[in-house]
Amino acid sequence: MDEALELGDRIAVMQSGNLEQVGTPSEVVTAPANDFVAQMFANSLAYDIYGVYLSKLKLLGYLTETKKSLQQSQKLRIPPQWGMF
Repeated sequence: MDEALELGDRIAVMQSGNLEQVGTPSEVVTAPANDFVAQMFANSLAYDIYGVYLSKLKLLGYLTETKKSLQQSQKLRIPPQWGMF
């Protein structure tokens, strides 16, 4: 997968003969169409988060304020190179 991300201009992800997603390497890693696409790339991390209030996120070394309240379970995908929360 690393070679595809480094060398490809566009990547197509297929499962059982069905096209799941087509996009640039950045699009496929940062905005996967579904869990199957996300799992194809080791650099993509997904966290299940439940009913929390996110007040600060650190992305690309910058601290970002947010007022996002989660009323139901959601998945948050953060590639490791983006930082941590």
